[in-house]
Amino acid sequence: MSKLSKFIIAIIVIVLIVLGALYINQNINNEENNKLESGAGNSLAEIIEENETNNESNNTSDSEETNNENIIKNQENNEDTNTKPEKVIYPVNLTTSELKEIEEYLNQKENNGFVSPYNTYTKPSEINLNTIFYDAFALEGGNNSLSEDELNAYKAMGRYGDTDIRKVTTEQAKQRYLEKTGETLTNLSSRLNWIYLEQYDAYYTEGGDTGMVDVKCLSGLKNEDGTYVVKVNAGNVNETVTLKKNGDNYLFISNVKE
Repeated sequence: MSKLSKFIIAIIVIVLIVLGALYINQNINNEENNKLESGAGNSLAEIIEENETNNESNNTSDSEETNNENIIKNQENNEDTNTKPEKVIYPVNLTTSELKEIEEYLNQKENNGFVSPYNTYTKPSEINLNTIFYDAFALEGGNNSLSEDELNAYKAMGRYGDTDIRKVTTEQAKQRYLEKTGETLTNLSSRLNWIYLEQYDAYYTEGGDTGMVDVKCLSGLKNEDGTYVVKVNAGNVNETVTLKKNGDNYLFISNVKE
């Protein structure tokens, strides 16, 4: 065999060896790439799943934290709401302003007769109607008008009609009594010894003086049932007046001398 032939064979062998090596190396790379691709896919899925799990965990944690904060706030609100005021122990002393308010009320013309020393009672049915209506329904106070016919009818009953005349109708008497005592007026004709004129359904009397007395509130107590027991000096006479609050006014329950 010539040298040229040997050289060509040698070249062919080398080429085959190189090609074989390249083929083997390519296969190895393909297998590794497949493994890497498979592994990368799994890792990505795992990462996504892990992220979702973490997010759910964080959301749950945030939700629990928010719920805890709400629970704490609700507890604080409940504590504020459930805070009970101090229990009032009765009887309670009336304040200076309360006594002043009652004093002004008792010195009003329509109320003064209820605390007159000439009008003592332990219950409303014992109230002297002559006393509570005498100044409250004086004509100069503008409560009622008196016509000439009424005056003549009054004089016809043997009265003079020369001094100040008081007039109260049956309806007015009932309304005023209810307003000031909270009770229904009964036996009006037997309890009020004024002249009654049937044609006017009204009662009349006269007098030149006043039955008003100066009232000073000295002290007082408020009971649990809403009654006020007030020590007063009325016309220089010490009395104990029992009242009950009724809106902006008071109801008269009793008036007794000490």
